[in-house]
Amino acid sequence: MRYTRENYIKWSSYSILMILLYLLQTSYSLGFSIFGTKPDLFPFFVASLALLEGPSCAAVLGFFSGLFLDMTIPGLDGFFPFYYIVFGIVSGLFSGKYFRKNILAALVLGAAASIGQNLLKYFFYYALFYQVPLITGLRIMAVELIVSVFFSPLVYLGVKLVNKHFAEEED
Repeated sequence: MRYTRENYIKWSSYSILMILLYLLQTSYSLGFSIFGTKPDLFPFFVASLALLEGPSCAAVLGFFSGLFLDMTIPGLDGFFPFYYIVFGIVSGLFSGKYFRKNILAALVLGAAASIGQNLLKYFFYYALFYQVPLITGLRIMAVELIVSVFFSPLVYLGVKLVNKHFAEEED
């Protein structure tokens, strides 16, 4: 990767998109919920980055996304940054070989990340500390996944616009 003005602007654009997602997801005044559930859009953000930019970009921005989430969501400390680094690298390498760069692939990768994240969070946090029954946890995870998938095309389109804008300038 060359260190040019366009790359700095591209990374800044992705960072601004990440901050906007964070504000929408966690802020009480800006945030929203459907059926009492807030959508979790960061798995779809990291999946879109992995699909369109590759594993290194997804891992770096996934780390910072995880840091933002680690500050606000209760759970295991350090879980989100580590999870999003690993997911960004694995999905970036996997999507480069097996997926086309389209919205369906981003939805599949994002849903897989969301399911994996929620299952790990359930087993290592809610089941251990609060003894939440599995059926209750699965119901909550399913509703959150459905709400998140509904809004995830907006995240993909945001990442796609930034990617497309700077891909045209590189040519």
